[in-house]
Amino acid sequence: FYHKQKDNDKSDAALAVAVENARAVNDLERLGTTFDHRGSWLAMEGKYKEARPWFEQVLSIRKQIRDSVGLGYAYLNFAEMALNDGDIQTALKDLDSSTVIRKKIGDAQGVAVNLVNTGETYFGAKMYREALPMFLEGLERGKDIKYTDLVRHTNGFVAKTYELLGDYQNAY
Repeated sequence: FYHKQKDNDKSDAALAVAVENARAVNDLERLGTTFDHRGSWLAMEGKYKEARPWFEQVLSIRKQIRDSVGLGYAYLNFAEMALNDGDIQTALKDLDSSTVIRKKIGDAQGVAVNLVNTGETYFGAKMYREALPMFLEGLERGKDIKYTDLVRHTNGFVAKTYELLGDYQNAY
């Protein structure tokens, strides 16, 4: 709440209390979530170097407690940091790691989102031929699970990708 209200002092204080309480009862799941909040908020401000140690702690905790859902998200954070560094190959590797986990746990929505994120990564690198199959598969999976926001979002990328490939019929 405080972070959404842009009251960073109260937000930081609340996170500090959350860390203290999680440590007091040895609740690693909550500790990881609190660290993830801290890292995510720094990343939203473009402070990726400051966010990295928080995300590394999150990844370590998620592995330790075998939190598959949390691991899927942790790898997405690393993919975002790699993209910010301009390291497309590492971003794709981290996206793939997240997708493998999400497939294993049956997270259909997460898999669909990751496919589109992978397409966006290729698209941003102007690798349109690689982006298109990711978008098309993400679009189909989004339709299958009736994820209308993802379908709407992905349709725009599909059209633009076809346009950039010179396939105006499909773009239309």
